[in-house]
Amino acid sequence: MTKAERILAECKRRGLTVTRTGKAWHISGNRVDVRVANLEDVSLEELNPANWCSSSALHK
Repeated sequence: MTKAERILAECKRRGLTVTRTGKAWHISGNRVDVRVANLEDVSLEELNPANWCSSSALHK
């Protein structure tokens, strides 16, 4: 299994939407919004939901 196939499988497991838009890939859903030219460039950490509440700007 290639890295791109592993990323696609992980996106499916997490219920994320993966779309090809022109020459780029867009991965979104569950507080995830990633755009890359190659799926191989995506790290698993980027597929984790954004934790907006931990921002120090929100605690001021």
